[in-house]
Amino acid sequence: MGYALLEGEQLRAWGKFRGKGNWEDRVCQGAHFIGEIIRELSPQEIAVESPFAGANPQSAIKLAHLKGAIMYVACLNSVPVYEYRPRAVKKAITGRGNASKDEVRAFVGRIFSQVAGYDEADAVAVAFAHLLLRENDRKAQG
Repeated sequence: MGYALLEGEQLRAWGKFRGKGNWEDRVCQGAHFIGEIIRELSPQEIAVESPFAGANPQSAIKLAHLKGAIMYVACLNSVPVYEYRPRAVKKAITGRGNASKDEVRAFVGRIFSQVAGYDEADAVAVAFAHLLLRENDRKAQG
């Protein structure tokens, strides 16, 4: 699981979390990790990507469990959570909803050169898409 914190258009923090043990342990560790991120970095909002079933529905179910844990921890800390479909993130970032992971990673790398891995690039893409989409919402509202 990657994470990224943007402050305006500046990348303030990013990284990757990998739990250990069985799935239940990893979900618990992930929730604890998100709680630490919230306490240390004080995000105003959290953006997550909707799980995508693709070829492996079991992966989507596991990601949904993790997303639920993240949402619960965010709720406990009064941080609103926004969810985006993968196609919406890709479209906001590259202009094409069917862009490949490599295209998204390349785009993120052009703006935030210090981001290298796929998990981190995905997290930055979701955060940046959230920034762009929220700004568009604000403009549309007046």
